[in-house]
Amino acid sequence: MSLKVEYINPFLTATINLFSTSFNINPKVEAPFLLDPKQNHRWEISSLVVIEGSQKGIFAIRMTKFLMEKLLEKSGIIYVDEEERKMLQTEMVKEMINIIGGNAATELSQYEINLSVPFIVQGENHAIPWPKGTQAIGIPFISNYGPFLTCVTLI
Repeated sequence: MSLKVEYINPFLTATINLFSTSFNINPKVEAPFLLDPKQNHRWEISSLVVIEGSQKGIFAIRMTKFLMEKLLEKSGIIYVDEEERKMLQTEMVKEMINIIGGNAATELSQYEINLSVPFIVQGENHAIPWPKGTQAIGIPFISNYGPFLTCVTLI
């Protein structure tokens, strides 16, 4: 499976649908680009799923803490203290990738795609472990609460 638009679109559609239905945010897609894994970036948290089965790769969503905080606020989830707030934000971003990936995998069911358990990578200028020999595509989005980035690579 090469990185053709028909393989990437289910991930984009699932991302837009999640933001629209869960947070009442209508993000706009910008021009995709090839990621340079050595380049510094502004994203403070990334949530990833490994794509397994007949096709392999990674799908990720990357965002700033500001956007993550706004999404938690818009979700209406109430927290008791700062520790619980941070835990809920991390779990929310994990669940977001789970929903997006699951919906995209359903659209790509003819490829018998399975997804790993979501995991988080965070911190300033953190790195995503892209599979060797692959080129990841970044698909940026703009929302009224700031930008975020989806990334996908399939081999």
